[in-house]
Amino acid sequence: MDQQKLNTNNELLLKPSKTKQLRLLISSLVFVAVGVWMIGCHKAGGWFVLFFFALCVLIFVIKLLPGSTFLRLTIDGFEVRVLFRSTFYRWGDVQDFQVVVQYKHGIPIRTSVGFNFADTYTHAVKARALVKALIGCEGQLPDTYGMEAQKLTELMTQWKANAR
Repeated sequence: MDQQKLNTNNELLLKPSKTKQLRLLISSLVFVAVGVWMIGCHKAGGWFVLFFFALCVLIFVIKLLPGSTFLRLTIDGFEVRVLFRSTFYRWGDVQDFQVVVQYKHGIPIRTSVGFNFADTYTHAVKARALVKALIGCEGQLPDTYGMEAQKLTELMTQWKANAR
């Protein structure tokens, strides 16, 4: 995969698919136009559609900016950056990684990578329990970075194992 490159610090930097982000941006722009049309036709909800999808446009534009969103794997752990905000997890803080499948009306609509924290990780215990009740694991990556969820799960598991 072209975006999987170890840098000189033996880190792996994964970025979201630009094609996917552009598709989402274009789709949001279409809905912004629909919202404008609805407002012009005095349709209920036009302002909601306009503002919601205008916010989506802003988010997808920011996600396309260099350095705004990525997953960095290092020997110490992994950094998740979304919209220029980063969170770092040490490999020892994570118990395991797993594929999370989200369903709607019994049909799988999205797969992602989830993870559970080690017993020694004591941050946000109540919030983690709530997330686990909702999706089946305590944390979740926001993207699969152009990979299949299963492949990314295997990659994360391999990096964790190599860090021991």
